[in-house]
Amino acid sequence: MTRIGRLSAVVMSGALLVLAGCAQSGGGGGAPATTLPDSELISTAQERVATATRLDPTFPMPTEGFAAGSGQIGIVVGGFQAPVHAEQATVMQEAVSALGWTPLGPFDGQFSPAVQGGFVDQAVQQKADAVLLYAIDVTTIKASVDRALAAGLTVACAMCTSGDEARAAGVIDVTSDFEAQGEALGWYIVDRTQGKAKVAITVEPASTGVVARTEGLEKVLDQCAGCSYDEITIPAADSTLPGPPQWTAFLSGGGAGYTDAVAYYDGLVTPMTTTLRQTGRTDPTISSYDADPAVVAMLQERDPALGADAASPIDFASWAAVDMIARTRAGKPGWAVTELPIAVLTSANAGDYQPPLQPTGDWKGEFRKLWTAP
Repeated sequence: MTRIGRLSAVVMSGALLVLAGCAQSGGGGGAPATTLPDSELISTAQERVATATRLDPTFPMPTEGFAAGSGQIGIVVGGFQAPVHAEQATVMQEAVSALGWTPLGPFDGQFSPAVQGGFVDQAVQQKADAVLLYAIDVTTIKASVDRALAAGLTVACAMCTSGDEARAAGVIDVTSDFEAQGEALGWYIVDRTQGKAKVAITVEPASTGVVARTEGLEKVLDQCAGCSYDEITIPAADSTLPGPPQWTAFLSGGGAGYTDAVAYYDGLVTPMTTTLRQTGRTDPTISSYDADPAVVAMLQERDPALGADAASPIDFASWAAVDMIARTRAGKPGWAVTELPIAVLTSANAGDYQPPLQPTGDWKGEFRKLWTAP
């Protein structure tokens, strides 16, 4: 596949600058991927979509109980500006309280590493036992995280890809495989367009999770000889602004002929679909990640603007991160928390989806039992 260019947009001195890059081959600077024959490509896409759209994935679950004891956990989320982050702040607070520990916060990281790192340092100063993060790029607050670890705090991050170095230092990631999420949407798009996709991919290079999602998506598209894609950089702080401005600039600058667009998380979907409708256009079809209730409702209503949404078990991840903190503090071994399952939602299966993506039964009650075992 020939990569037809990269679009990025940045705000500088109040002016919107749209920078078009040179054409590149391959995806991500590595060796060009081998494209698949059309028949193999489509059959593979159909198989992958059939698997990904199942709504009953298998979840890991710990089995060893322990006495959770007591302690304090500082909760810091990426930014309350994103609805899913504000929601998970409440979920984490609930989980910490169910553990019998005291939550500090939750604190709004405002999508600012300086603010996020400051709250981690505050947790250290307040003699917390642990820090619980949500969707934060740990590499951008490395100094604060290192200070917390050096002070003896346990650091866990739900829905994060902190990297090998951070994990080796002691950071506990509890997450789905972000690259696999991107691959799942990639196969859906290949299947939907029968291998003739032209995709606008929104990216946030400062987020390791978004980078991984993008790599997975592009890895699949690079196997499709009839597919092409561009990237649009939208900083996280701009993601819920009207437009967002970078998307508006893309559509105004000739973004015609695109079959699909991919929002790097659901907070982008409402402004992107609103702007698209304001232009009077019915293309491209927008897919996304996280399965926020508003987006799921749009899929259930068969909104023609939407394609698919990759649902992650975010509530489960937040509770599992709390479990891992207490389990680690108690000297107990961990469990499989870095490849939690996902499910791809479309208008065909969204009506059967009961959010959030989670294990069947009273899994919160199961955690509570494990935390009170002698």
